[in-house]
Amino acid sequence: MITRLRQRAQERRYELEQGLAPHVEPGWTESFLLELRLQGVGGADIGHAIAEVESHCADSGERAATAFGDPVAYARSLQLTRAEEQSPRAIVQTLVPGAVSLVGVTAAVTATPAVATGQASTVSWGTLLAVLLGVVAVLITIRHTGPALRIVVAHPVRAWFSAMAGIAVVVSPQLVLAGHEALTLPALPVLVAGALGILVVAAWNFRTTALADDPVASPLAGPEGAPRRRGATLVAALTAPVGSALLIVLAWFLATR
Repeated sequence: MITRLRQRAQERRYELEQGLAPHVEPGWTESFLLELRLQGVGGADIGHAIAEVESHCADSGERAATAFGDPVAYARSLQLTRAEEQSPRAIVQTLVPGAVSLVGVTAAVTATPAVATGQASTVSWGTLLAVLLGVVAVLITIRHTGPALRIVVAHPVRAWFSAMAGIAVVVSPQLVLAGHEALTLPALPVLVAGALGILVVAAWNFRTTALADDPVASPLAGPEGAPRRRGATLVAALTAPVGSALLIVLAWFLATR
């Protein structure tokens, strides 16, 4: 029973690799695909590269490790062009709407109790410093995306602890300087501005181009799965507005109970 479960888990793990290159060792394909992804190569180019390996192994009967050597070294030797979707500029364009949405959620939820009780909305120095540290952290991550991803893949536990430490550093000013007010703002405009920011980002993300994925597919395969990607786009676009609405209702209820 245990052996069968392990076999099924192994098959599921290499489902993509076996679908793309059934005549290539799945472990070799996995390392090859991962290295190309870390290089920022687009899905179509990766599909063509693995199709060439699959064609050779299917025709010759050779193992990929014998014919092409180490998968990481072979992937680097191809020197494929980084896809526009994987460029630092594209990453920034992806992260900026998320940052705007996060700021909008924070502003709207934070201002809700003040609106409910008729008070002004205050912003502490800790919040401003935390936002500044968060922006710096994001910029550093964008600048070193490749090395960061390699650390996550090679050392996931170390990367997790590093991420938790980074979050603690960013959040700590809010705890230390929570009582030091920096700004006092009208609560209702803050709530409205936050809600508008959430809705604008949701409308932006609803465009299929904003959330288009870059799947690895064989050059011989036809386009499939468009309805499912459309559904994923809808879910991703509506997550922030729906979640924010629930948080606003909860914050209002707690402030007026």
